[in-house]
Amino acid sequence: MNDKHVGPDAGSEIQRGGSAGAGADLIDVIVPVFRGAEETRRCLESVLGCSARARFELIVVDDCSPEPEVVALVDALAATGRIHLLRNESNRGFVGSVNRAMALHPERDVVLLNSDTEVANDWLDRLRGAAYSATDIGTVTPFSNNGTICSYPFEDWGGEVPGTLGLAALDRLVADALAGEHPELPTGVGFCLYIRRACLDAVGLFDEARFGRGYGEESDFCMRAQALGWRSVLAADVFVLHAGSVSFGDERIERVREAEPVIAVLHPDYARNVAAFLLADPLRFLRQRIGLKRAMQGPAEALAVVEEVFAEREAKSAEPRRLADALRDDGNALRRLLDEARAYQGVLEHELERASGFVREREADVTTLQAENKALAAGNEALRQAMTHANARLEVITSSRIWRYARFVLKLMGRK
Repeated sequence: MNDKHVGPDAGSEIQRGGSAGAGADLIDVIVPVFRGAEETRRCLESVLGCSARARFELIVVDDCSPEPEVVALVDALAATGRIHLLRNESNRGFVGSVNRAMALHPERDVVLLNSDTEVANDWLDRLRGAAYSATDIGTVTPFSNNGTICSYPFEDWGGEVPGTLGLAALDRLVADALAGEHPELPTGVGFCLYIRRACLDAVGLFDEARFGRGYGEESDFCMRAQALGWRSVLAADVFVLHAGSVSFGDERIERVREAEPVIAVLHPDYARNVAAFLLADPLRFLRQRIGLKRAMQGPAEALAVVEEVFAEREAKSAEPRRLADALRDDGNALRRLLDEARAYQGVLEHELERASGFVREREADVTTLQAENKALAAGNEALRQAMTHANARLEVITSSRIWRYARFVLKLMGRK
């Protein structure tokens, strides 16, 4: 067995001293940890310190962390019963870790939460409210500073919590400004993803074989869920801070590049649907409502909103140039691939010519062998005919009168 449970069992203390129990009303908040002790500490403390009324159990999966500080942190929390700690004795990757945790309590909804996120206030109540606002909602994602299609103030925003309010105050403002707003998304986003158990049961766990290292697994899950009639929505009234790529570090770009072609093969419409969503930008009105509400909080916050508006315009104006650069890079990469393909084609042609020469030589050998075999067959036939003729002559001789007299004489001589 490569995995083990560390710390208290199912009766562990959970949110605000509640009892974990085993009821379906509990929610498993799952946080895989690997690197980034300080980010992990802030994440876990924000979950444990929130004011949510929803009963939950915090499931932490130590994916064989190489950082002693991370190990010590989660061990200390497990020792006090504040978390349910699972430890992988070998690194299983993000997907294997969350699959293990999602299978732990097969009756509970789950929230997948990156270890470099922070939550505030009654975030979990609002996420759950969005999940159960319609019977066909399978996954829910909140707004975030770093949430790809669910980003605020805009996608590719480079900062942390926008403005001057701080996370808790901004989250309260968002909850007030956009209460009950749950627009549909083309896919959920994995930094913070609420999954209803009924959806998880219908779709199955994440595809560890294809996405074990992480990135793309939640999009694949959401596409499979959509094929079964489940929808993904935005909890526009929740804001979660996301630092981004703390565990993956420099591997992020590589993992994205690995995941994209896999997604393209499995779900050919995925990229087109996401691109259409971004082009239509149905979330812009919600973001504007947040900005207006923030601007009413005072001059400093209003100035921050204005600066973000200009930053967004600058980012959008730079988009064509960024796309051109990306196309140029892709073109260069394509040229390199073509050069490699041509070189490989040359090698193949050379090997094919060698193989053809070998076949021609063997064909010549076969022709020679066939001629020799034919000559041998003819020799065999001549020998057979000679033997037949000799046998016939011998039979004539042995049946002649002279041969009989000769045998008679020999017998007489033998008697003497």
